[in-house]
Amino acid sequence: MRKKFLVTSAGFLLSMSVVYAATFEDNLVSLLSKTGHKVKVIDSKPLIDMDNLRLVNIEFSNKMGIQRVPFVATQEGKGVMILMPDLFYSSNQKNDILIKEMLSNIDTFNASQRSAKLNDFFLAMPKERFINLAATTKEGAKKTTIVVTSPECPFCRKELSSIDQRLKETNVKLVIVPLSGESSAIKSQLIINKTKNLKDNASIIAVLKEVYAESYEIPVSERNIDTSFVAKSAEMIFGTRLIQGVPYIHEMQ
Repeated sequence: MRKKFLVTSAGFLLSMSVVYAATFEDNLVSLLSKTGHKVKVIDSKPLIDMDNLRLVNIEFSNKMGIQRVPFVATQEGKGVMILMPDLFYSSNQKNDILIKEMLSNIDTFNASQRSAKLNDFFLAMPKERFINLAATTKEGAKKTTIVVTSPECPFCRKELSSIDQRLKETNVKLVIVPLSGESSAIKSQLIINKTKNLKDNASIIAVLKEVYAESYEIPVSERNIDTSFVAKSAEMIFGTRLIQGVPYIHEMQ
């Protein structure tokens, strides 16, 4: 009789935990669905010594894609706030470990989603938007890297200085975009115009280094050229909302 009671009690506790989990997730999904996105609880763990708070990995999805976000929620799932790691403090170091693990998982997932979207985007991008540089090694020819770059960006100049090394490792497809200012647009368009009919790496790189040089001055005869082509490239690139600055480097999968 005692054994039967224990088994029954264990079954009752198990069923209660299942009901509890379902209630927590249901409440949380209902609450966050107010954002207008489809919501899914990916993972949930109790925070130690934190008054019944839980660390939660939430997945939001809509027609634009999928993203996962870390939250801290009440035990019942009726209250929730985005986890801001730099502003979250706990006296128990085990919580720090839980948070780091979850953030790592979330970052890995979101990066893979972003990479897949960019892959599709660049595959669909018209060929004339790229300046192509061929890898200089047999192994490098198996890979392709997209570099979004701008002639007046100091970090892009630094990236260009290592182009020979990069070409040993991969093919490179450059997308030249202007940043703010008329001179940036003109220089970007000049690069497109000057490299349009060039085929070899050396000639293309020579043009890039010439126009990217900080000392480069736009010829008077070129100061009124049509820059609509590079303006469109910038619109396409930054319109993805996946790229927010340059240089941006993406390895094609």
